[in-house]
Amino acid sequence: MGAAAGLFAAVVLVLRLINSAQNRQATPSTDSAAAVPISRGSSTFWQDSGAAGTIVFQLIVSGVAVACIGGGVEERNGLVLTLGLGAFYLLFPAWIARSVFAALGFVRLAYFTAWFSRVEWRRDKPGGPALIAAWSLAQQDQPWPSTIAWVERRLSSSKKALQGSGVVAFGLLEAAKGRHAQARDWLDSVLMFDPRVAPPQVRVVAAEWLATDAAARGDWKRVKAISENRKWPGSSTLTLLGALAGRMLGEAMPTNAGLWFWWLLAPRRWWTRSFVKQATAQTVKRTVAEKALPAPPETLDAVGRATFLTLALQGHETPAASSVVEVARAWEAALGTDLRSKLFMRATLVGGGEPDAAVEEVRQLVEKALGPLLPSKLGSVHGDLPSLLQSAASARNDGVYAELEERMTRMDSRKVANKELPPLEEWREVLALRALYKQSCEGDHALAHSVIRDKLVNFGVWLYNQREEKPVANAIFRMLESEAVALGDSDSEKLNKKNGACDL
Repeated sequence: MGAAAGLFAAVVLVLRLINSAQNRQATPSTDSAAAVPISRGSSTFWQDSGAAGTIVFQLIVSGVAVACIGGGVEERNGLVLTLGLGAFYLLFPAWIARSVFAALGFVRLAYFTAWFSRVEWRRDKPGGPALIAAWSLAQQDQPWPSTIAWVERRLSSSKKALQGSGVVAFGLLEAAKGRHAQARDWLDSVLMFDPRVAPPQVRVVAAEWLATDAAARGDWKRVKAISENRKWPGSSTLTLLGALAGRMLGEAMPTNAGLWFWWLLAPRRWWTRSFVKQATAQTVKRTVAEKALPAPPETLDAVGRATFLTLALQGHETPAASSVVEVARAWEAALGTDLRSKLFMRATLVGGGEPDAAVEEVRQLVEKALGPLLPSKLGSVHGDLPSLLQSAASARNDGVYAELEERMTRMDSRKVANKELPPLEEWREVLALRALYKQSCEGDHALAHSVIRDKLVNFGVWLYNQREEKPVANAIFRMLESEAVALGDSDSEKLNKKNGACDL
């Protein structure tokens, strides 16, 4: 057995050396981010510098486990059996950590057990073990704050570059704290990372949490989108949730029998049984009518009606475009000639005042109030948009552009001054910039891209070369490349594609 293991290890080493040589020839270096000889990530197991050692270790431990467990049972020797179980523990620590200790809520034990992994988390510590521990915390109804802080300290104190596992782990910790909106942003952002530093076992945890969270909120369109997105790894849990989403959205398939079939294939069947039973029994509403604004009292004048509708609109978490337009039209009518005439008469009686200035001040206040309530898309509204609404949209877009430019300038200044942030805080800055960029693209995509095009790629190069935060830098290059493709910017596309090809 020892000779066979040595021969197999030698073959693996030869294959790894051949693949590494081919990769160095196929991957050109760039002036902005030159490749390094050894990559932190590996596109295949055979390219991992420790693959051969891992295989030999697993073969030895598996032999010890089989021999000692069999011999211990046969000879009824507790010491030998214990040695065999210990070898089994070292053989599958990642599986034991998640399926046993994390599922039972033993967070610290799950963390330390996952640390022994030489296959799943060999090059990803403490991110991988922290991910398992955070996954356990996110499933608990009332996790201990001290335990959350303990896992967060293990994650944030790392001096290694941030990978996808660390991003997902922090997102799950946010969920454990009850900050679900922040958790969604962090977990969704793992798709920005290269698959070499965000492998399937990392992305599937994020996908299942996001889909489960969306199902709990009744956002079945979001569940369906996650289950059908090929960037997320498939799993039996996602398949079941996708089938439920299709049923809840009024699709003909799957049938009740189909739902129960996917339920049989999914884990935690005792927990999901009542949910599937409820979904198969209820009548699905194919369309949901938009919640209309209440009718204002007839005794109110034009300004009073417009104010009433504005307050009602602010009570809607996601107001419909038609409701926003209705409020804008109400204000257009209220700020018309009748109001100007009344203000002019009042100014004449009191002997002063500028009616036009007063109306313009009210108009600006209304624009400021309506701006944050504007939906991103107004194409579904029929007819011409009120000028007040157009002004509000323009003011909102200008504000977002200014904020985007200010944040990009701050990041660029920090690069010039070489002021570092902890890895998790650095990624938080990138996510904040990305959120502002998405908002800006709703107004003028090309203008928003011009704000970040050069400064952000230079920031990514600084992260890669100076900070050695290569996975984060690579995620920036990947984002900029996809935006350049969308806008037809060939120069930016080539530059970021070249930078993104550098080793991780």
